[in-house]
Amino acid sequence: MRWSAAIPAAVLLYLCLGALLIAQRPGLYDDEGMMAAGTVHMLYSSGEFRLPHADHSWVCKSGRCMPLMAESRYIGAVKDWLCLPLFALFGPRVAILRLVSLLLGAIGIAGFGFFAARQAGRGAGAITAFALALNPSYAAALIFDNGAVAATMAALGLVCAAAAIYAARPTARAAFATGLAAGFGIWARANFLWTLAAGAAAYAIVYRNWRFPARHWVAAGAGGILGGLPFLIYQTKSRGGTLEAMGLFTASQPFGQLLRYRLFLFADTLLADGEHRRLWGGLGAMPAWVLWTCALAAAAACAACMVAGRGRFARFAALAFALLTGYLLATRLEVAEHHMIAMIPPAVLVCVLAGAGLQARYRSAWVVSAAAALLYAGGALYWQAAAVRGLHRTGGVGLWSDAVFELAGYLDRHYPGREIKILDWGFENNVFDLTRGRLRSKDLFWTARTPQQWREEIREGGVFVLGGPEAVESPAFSPEFRRALAGARPAFTRHAIRQRSGALFAEVLEIQPGSVREPPQTGGVYPAESTGWRWTQARFWIQTQPEAGPLRLTLHLFVPEANLQQLGPVTLSARVGGHALAPEILRAAGAYTFSRELNPEWLKEASGRVDFALDKWLAPGPADSRELGIVLQDVSIEAR
Repeated sequence: MRWSAAIPAAVLLYLCLGALLIAQRPGLYDDEGMMAAGTVHMLYSSGEFRLPHADHSWVCKSGRCMPLMAESRYIGAVKDWLCLPLFALFGPRVAILRLVSLLLGAIGIAGFGFFAARQAGRGAGAITAFALALNPSYAAALIFDNGAVAATMAALGLVCAAAAIYAARPTARAAFATGLAAGFGIWARANFLWTLAAGAAAYAIVYRNWRFPARHWVAAGAGGILGGLPFLIYQTKSRGGTLEAMGLFTASQPFGQLLRYRLFLFADTLLADGEHRRLWGGLGAMPAWVLWTCALAAAAACAACMVAGRGRFARFAALAFALLTGYLLATRLEVAEHHMIAMIPPAVLVCVLAGAGLQARYRSAWVVSAAAALLYAGGALYWQAAAVRGLHRTGGVGLWSDAVFELAGYLDRHYPGREIKILDWGFENNVFDLTRGRLRSKDLFWTARTPQQWREEIREGGVFVLGGPEAVESPAFSPEFRRALAGARPAFTRHAIRQRSGALFAEVLEIQPGSVREPPQTGGVYPAESTGWRWTQARFWIQTQPEAGPLRLTLHLFVPEANLQQLGPVTLSARVGGHALAPEILRAAGAYTFSRELNPEWLKEASGRVDFALDKWLAPGPADSRELGIVLQDVSIEAR
């Protein structure tokens, strides 16, 4: 094969392997759906697409609205625009969305391979392109694009290609193209700036040359403004909305713990990252020796390029890789495995350059290079095949499950025009896309609610969607909802959506409005404060309608630290008429659950009343004229 045909051949190989993955049709992940929701809205709705916590992310003029940014505010509406003509022709299809991602990845391979060929020779460019084409992490992260990395890899390829052309023939046009690609990358995902900064710093240190003609600087700046214009418009309108959004995602773990975890992510990403092995249930299958061999090989290649690399380009590539990796390991911003994908192209390049340097110094080094290449190719093809087989068998696992197609169809058929209340993050955007924008949803997973507020939400009734144990990305409030549902005992129907394995994917609950069973009446309890909690007096009671059958009394309580400091351990006792229940000693501050079985005959004798008493309490004083016992969060009497 001629070297000139090698990079197109590598791109073709990548497209074929990617098409095999797409053909298995795993479910549409919510973040994937988020990056095409604007397209669906433009085609099937009118007006501005209202996104929670993302004001000003669309611009409207003369009745037409166009997206600037996606809901997350640091991801640009790149795919909304790329998918628009294709969705207009063929309808919103998951395969089309993923083909767009696949083609963006192909641009990244072609551009980066061209860059390597121009700077290090056609052989190095060809090997770099083939290594990227085979890499399972690169393929899965871009095709099943839950991190908006496909557009940034395309931008990396375009920046590198434009920079290589500028290096060969410096012109204002090439400088403009470089700036245009860089601006596009920052719009695609704001943290593309990390990659640009690492490359620019490495160039400044190694080449020590920033004396470019002023008109070239102006051209590059103009290109950057044009490429990132939607991003700049959004920042102006929102007054820095992207910085505000990124400030919400900061890591709180101790630095040592954070570093160990990210070193694992780094090693795991180099060949077949766990984030996308989770697609088909292959999480945990990566042998430790493979994991750390890849990481040590990349580190050794980086060191070899820095110390004994052939020419300044090898040192530049190694330093850019080291700076980017160091930032990803040390930053206090949240870093997931899909962020680590940015390291794969420079990691591949330094390994290729290190091999070339060794072969130039030692005649027999080609044996080591060939063995390493064969091991890498074998491992990459093994994990590519495992992903295809796993997806074919499972249809995707958890939030990637193809059960999402059944969920979308069920909601579309049974609740057209109804508002769907979504309890868990992971169902809103993908179901919106799959129903062509017909689904009207209300997310309940952004705002905390008190037990009383959950009861009111249930009293209002409607259609609720909850995720199964494997299909929840952020189960912030569904446990609270389920607890409130058990206490409210409304009339409702439940429909389960299951994965191919039989595991629960999602539940659809239709709750009849106004069917909530009224909570027990209380006495000796003060009105609710702003938190929704209520202080009790030293003696308080609850009363409910007596029922037949075994019953369980449950009180959710909270003991403030101030009470324990002044009073010491507090004993809570309870009686049902003349019958005493087992007392509870509250020894430490915090939440408690007082749960006891009730004899229904006792409750009937006491006319449904249960009396409580505390042996210690805070007497009224200058700061608070109330007699303060404990904080009552929620109370229920339910059939066992």
